[in-house]
Amino acid sequence: MAKCGECLMNDVEIVELNPDGSCPRCGVTYSFDDVQAATVIEQTTDRLTDFVARGQVVQTQIDATDRDRVDRMVAEVRTLGPMDLQLQPQTVFELVGLLQLAKRHSKLSVNNRATIERFLSGARDYFHACPTILDVIAMGDRPDFDR
Repeated sequence: MAKCGECLMNDVEIVELNPDGSCPRCGVTYSFDDVQAATVIEQTTDRLTDFVARGQVVQTQIDATDRDRVDRMVAEVRTLGPMDLQLQPQTVFELVGLLQLAKRHSKLSVNNRATIERFLSGARDYFHACPTILDVIAMGDRPDFDR
């Protein structure tokens, strides 16, 4: 559930962004990457806040409200470029299985599902010349093959 940073900065009631990334209140439009980053950061911050409230995480030296922390995290993420990552084929295959399983979680957000789908699509492309592996990956998309 991505929210408008512009409205947030102006202390206006926060509304959920439209599916196209535009704010229904002020009209600012965010790119998919901005919306994805903000949503992931907000979800992570919500979980961190829950952990802190339960005493499972020691507070950091940064004394900030949740909103301040989210704003700083968004600013930090925007300073980064893509992460280069090299994986061995067996690791890619293992991640495919783990992510296929994660996709079955009933509370998985639409944005997290889209992230998983992007990785799975890339993995299918990676294994394009491996028909047996692609068959097994296809089986992993079908719950009737779960054991």
